[in-house]
Amino acid sequence: METGSVVKSLSGRDKGILYLVVSKTETKVFLVDGKVRKIARPKVKNVKHVADTGETLVRAAEKILSGAPYGNERLKKQLNAVSRKINRRE
Repeated sequence: METGSVVKSLSGRDKGILYLVVSKTETKVFLVDGKVRKIARPKVKNVKHVADTGETLVRAAEKILSGAPYGNERLKKQLNAVSRKINRRE
């Protein structure tokens, strides 16, 4: 799991929600989804409470981290597309 990975929450009120990892430390990940957790206020979650989906949005994470304009709506649409792709695999 690296910056740009799409992860699924395993615990908490947000269980089952897909997020984009925008930053990571050894034990914590900083997550955004464009809906509840906007780009300006990432959610901090313990690494063991998320599962890597195998999907990545590296370009989106790079733009967000560099400060380039990147909208929450755009991120939301990309995560919805990843969600549909994951649901087809299952």
